[in-house]
Amino acid sequence: MKIRTDYVTNSSSSSFIMAFKDDEDYKEFCETCGWMNCPEVLEMIENMREHASSKNDIKEMVYRYYAWNKEDEVLKSLGVDASMPYMEKYKIIETEEYKKKVNEQVEADQEYVNLLAHLDSCDIVTDGMIWDTNGGIFEWAIRNGFLRKEFPRWCVLNWNVG
Repeated sequence: MKIRTDYVTNSSSSSFIMAFKDDEDYKEFCETCGWMNCPEVLEMIENMREHASSKNDIKEMVYRYYAWNKEDEVLKSLGVDASMPYMEKYKIIETEEYKKKVNEQVEADQEYVNLLAHLDSCDIVTDGMIWDTNGGIFEWAIRNGFLRKEFPRWCVLNWNVG
């Protein structure tokens, strides 16, 4: 058995979208961070706000998230074995037929529709991603749903990658 003594890369990331109705709502979020003694969260969100994607780009991320979650269902509806190797799946995913079907399913998803409506109603929308290799407990907590559990009013979407 080999015991590794060097750095092993097995990183994962967690992405999230935070939305605030207006400056007053953001101020309440800041106060909540203070009350909960979570200065790291506030610092991270303020940094993310400085480098945030546009609202349209964030809405595109939401679409891609929902489309990805429907991938196997759409493939099955097309009579395709969803367990096939990814490169074979990719060829199908790139077809117009697949794109049309996945778009129909995403657009019919009421959760997706409600989330877009919520984003449209917010003046401040920001996105972020944190890698678990960035540190320790804070990154682990976010990856395991801390923002969604403790800040559900503002964390509208949180998903893990890798």
